[in-house]
Amino acid sequence: MCYHVKQTRKDREYLESSFDADLRFESIPTYFHVNGFQRPSMMIITQQEPNAIQLGTWSVAPPHCLDVKSYWKEKGGSVLNTRDDSLFSFRAAEWKTDAILENKCIMIITGFYEPHKVGKDSYPYLLHRPDFEVFGLCGYYTEQEDYLTFAILTTQANDLMGKIHNGAKRMPMTLHPDDKENYFDLNTEEALKEEFSRHYCITLDHRAVDRSVLNSHIDSNKEEIIKEVFHPIITDF
Repeated sequence: MCYHVKQTRKDREYLESSFDADLRFESIPTYFHVNGFQRPSMMIITQQEPNAIQLGTWSVAPPHCLDVKSYWKEKGGSVLNTRDDSLFSFRAAEWKTDAILENKCIMIITGFYEPHKVGKDSYPYLLHRPDFEVFGLCGYYTEQEDYLTFAILTTQANDLMGKIHNGAKRMPMTLHPDDKENYFDLNTEEALKEEFSRHYCITLDHRAVDRSVLNSHIDSNKEEIIKEVFHPIITDF
């Protein structure tokens, strides 16, 4: 669920004003399409430094992990996403519970891709704001020796995501830039559970895009990948 994202905004002033935070680096990572399993460097804002945009590696590991790559290999896709309803339960490692309370983060993106299956074939859709404005995916982070790793949260799917994703019950937990502080202020188990129980997706547009997004053997980090296409066997949502 949500392993593919887009981030194409390069304007420093726009990014900083959108999230009321200062960029801490010179080169802004941009992707027309990037797969989380590529362990990309992404822009994030952390609970501990809410007025700074930093870089983090999308693939979380326990704090100060001695062998991060081996951990990623062992855990597979779970290092990219975490179910909100698994936190504060026996299914969640203690360090994850600590992180969601004290080390929340927001990944800055301009869209994410989800597949719609028809028979054995999958057709990707791009979810985005008007004019590809930035928004956030809620998550949590950990500190390694000299860099940050993070994962995003998935929550209950809304009707649109359920249709696109063939009845899937999960979707990434999205956030409008203006709600940055509201997310970081959820500092108790009770407050987080209440938010998880009622969270809904921000308003997003959707478009069908080229199927090469889902082919890991094709370089799809190209501008033409985000152009709207017509999949004739799919009914519009």
